[in-house]
Amino acid sequence: MTDSNRITPDDLVGEPIENSEFCAKFGFNTPECLAEVERLYAAAITSRSATDLEYAVYLDAQLDTPDRTSLFTSLVTQPWHSSHEYMIRYLQEHPSTDSVDALRKAIALKPALEYLDYDDSGAYYKKCIWALAVNPNPSAIEVIRDCTMAEDPALREQATYRLRKLGLQP
Repeated sequence: MTDSNRITPDDLVGEPIENSEFCAKFGFNTPECLAEVERLYAAAITSRSATDLEYAVYLDAQLDTPDRTSLFTSLVTQPWHSSHEYMIRYLQEHPSTDSVDALRKAIALKPALEYLDYDDSGAYYKKCIWALAVNPNPSAIEVIRDCTMAEDPALREQATYRLRKLGLQP
């Protein structure tokens, strides 16, 4: 995609549309559009461009694309971008035991994510804990339990709250 046909938020206002209609709006057929999203992900990862990754995620969210669990479990643990919260939400909406370790690492990564310096209320942690709790398998519960003993009070609070909501004692 060139800068001249990059999609903007204004282009997406309105009712959801089919992949073919969405892609045609920008001069692509569906296979070309889906291939372009794959190319954008690959380029963003290779160059470690947070802006390009954000754009790939943005387009991907508009399309009915393949399962991104594997890709996002890898990327959510990387500090070079600022799309963690979108990926955490995706992992919450597509629960898998494969994402438990990635979510644990994403929790540990939070202090290094400068773009989240404003988040002293624990919103990021809440998203991670919620994503773990959606599929409360033993390994996810173990991660949540470990978080109840964290140094960060916001993380402890979120983990304790979620265990209680699951009917488990912290």
